[in-house]
Amino acid sequence: MFLFGFGFPAVSAAQSEGAGSLPPKTVDKKFFDSWKFQAGAIIGDLKETNADDDLQIILFMGRFPHSLNTLLGLEDHKGTLSLVLEPFLGHILSPENAVMFGGGLFLEYAYPLTEKIMVRAGAGSGPSYFGADTTEEGHGGFEFFDSAGFGLDFTRDQLEGLSFDFRMVHISDLSLREHNNGINGYAIVLGYNRKF
Repeated sequence: MFLFGFGFPAVSAAQSEGAGSLPPKTVDKKFFDSWKFQAGAIIGDLKETNADDDLQIILFMGRFPHSLNTLLGLEDHKGTLSLVLEPFLGHILSPENAVMFGGGLFLEYAYPLTEKIMVRAGAGSGPSYFGADTTEEGHGGFEFFDSAGFGLDFTRDQLEGLSFDFRMVHISDLSLREHNNGINGYAIVLGYNRKF
């Protein structure tokens, strides 16, 4: 969750003519539109493992959206469809002390309700390492981390803001090792946003 945006320079096609022409103008164009750091918690129900030991994870996550509007010909559309890179790190508190980490891609649509409030909704998935042993997923190891939900962005000024997200979460290895039902839960995270 601690990533940095990358910029790719684009050279403009317009050039001055004549002996005293200037060099091509360079436009600094960012691949990622903004970055966001979020922290929160994941709570899940481990009925098969132990009714008293629900899944509890402290979650740290980064979000790096890339707008797809230009690619899809939606430059004039008020909302924004983005593909979001989401690396994350989690400290598992229950059912045992362990760690989880991974990253995924999240397809998200955002629409401004007012000049300072943006509503978002989307879903995504990605590979992860889940360090806890559970009856639902067996020994810790490779898992897919799937989530879907909605969020709100509150803009303080043109560059900075705060966010709130609610996600439904599913952790599963797709029964690649043995048949299982996976782990279901939900996540609540708060974040700080900054545009590039």
